[in-house]
Amino acid sequence: MALSIKNMCDGIKKDAIAHIRRFDEKQEEDKVVSTFPISCFPSDIQKIVLALRDFLGFPIDYTSAAILVAFSSGIGNQVRIKVKNGWIESATLYCALVGKPGSNKSHPMSFILQPFILHDQRTYEAYISALDEYEALKEMTNKERLAKGIEEMPQMPHWKQMVVSDVTQESLGKVLSHNPHGVCLYSDELASWLKNFERYNKGSEEQFWLSLFNNKLVTTSRKMDKRPINIAHPFASVIGSIQLDILQMLMKGDKGKNGFFDRILFAYPKVLKKNKWQTEDIGQDVVDMWERIAGRLICKYVDGNQTNSEFELLSFSDEAKQHLWMWQEQNTDYCNQASADVLVGISCKMETYIIRFCLILQMMDNICNGDNSMVVNKHIVEKAISLVDYFKDNANRVIRLALWDNLDESQRELYDKLPERFATSEIKQMGKALLGWEEKKGSRVLKSHLDTLFIMVEFGVYRKIL
Repeated sequence: MALSIKNMCDGIKKDAIAHIRRFDEKQEEDKVVSTFPISCFPSDIQKIVLALRDFLGFPIDYTSAAILVAFSSGIGNQVRIKVKNGWIESATLYCALVGKPGSNKSHPMSFILQPFILHDQRTYEAYISALDEYEALKEMTNKERLAKGIEEMPQMPHWKQMVVSDVTQESLGKVLSHNPHGVCLYSDELASWLKNFERYNKGSEEQFWLSLFNNKLVTTSRKMDKRPINIAHPFASVIGSIQLDILQMLMKGDKGKNGFFDRILFAYPKVLKKNKWQTEDIGQDVVDMWERIAGRLICKYVDGNQTNSEFELLSFSDEAKQHLWMWQEQNTDYCNQASADVLVGISCKMETYIIRFCLILQMMDNICNGDNSMVVNKHIVEKAISLVDYFKDNANRVIRLALWDNLDESQRELYDKLPERFATSEIKQMGKALLGWEEKKGSRVLKSHLDTLFIMVEFGVYRKIL
């Protein structure tokens, strides 16, 4: 299984992918394996996910992640969840579908978000009609308007779209100022979204998205704007695809230091194989089922007349809260013991995401099953924990990929030559014998990559992760 130095010299990208593949090939290779816990979804949504896999070749991970973001965006600002006094969360998610070119990342997003895009098309037509009427009235004199029974000039209409793409900080601020419900940023290639962070003042747009993630006050005031923008509780979820060789970007610079990377949920299938076309078409009943579910979500939370100050509030049952607190204690113990700061950051951010998953899963059950429960029970918390485990595992895999890119040639050679299990003395001796290192350097390499490339099995004994 070990790769030679000669083969690894073809490039960092090739090396990284090869080592991740070596780790993943422990899975069954004759199947497309998914670790996404679709059992956390209501039965109708499980049927949709599996049908899209069987007939259209959509990876379970990608479809499931897209559904989570679709519900997040549909809920928007209209439902929030209370953990305790002073701590209320919204359903905001930042999600990236990770894979190679041609791994069918775009189609699941397009299919799942289609009802929302069609809704935007309908509301846009209504907006243009209302705008034409407004502009016609604006051209009239007061006398002419009174003759038509219009005593006051109506307010200028605004298009309250659900889905946006390729937006700047300024343009999104304007969209959100007219849409208290919130939006979904749908970017087929997330690399373009990340590049926008450096479009103007370095870090300004990145800070903007950090504020959006936390649903914190957003204000903008520029010379070209007639009025400053002030949004007390902005909402924007994000979904898009990204290739493996772009991931390194997420680990560099300020995005790694300020916790931006920790906020991204990665859907990254364990095994990705291109599927052959199926002769049998997907049933129209499956397509109709998703349209009905999305339609209920839109009708209930998007088409209403709610404002930013009007929202429903979920709470936890006593049993659910106890279960949630037990999970948090375990997560805290892990954070206090883990050696790698980047893994600690991800685990800490999962304490925010588990609350948001509870909110989304409860609303999903309500929409699919016709319920109106506003209390999260223990069962929902257990489902949310399964989602946390999945996304945490994927984040760890992405981190290892990125960290492998950062190793120099000698470190990679040592890693490959090490046995799967080894003692501290072995890495010291091999580093000295193979590479002429002083013994302390081997210890430093081990310590700096503990919990990312190596894991301690018992005192003084370690195992390679890749």
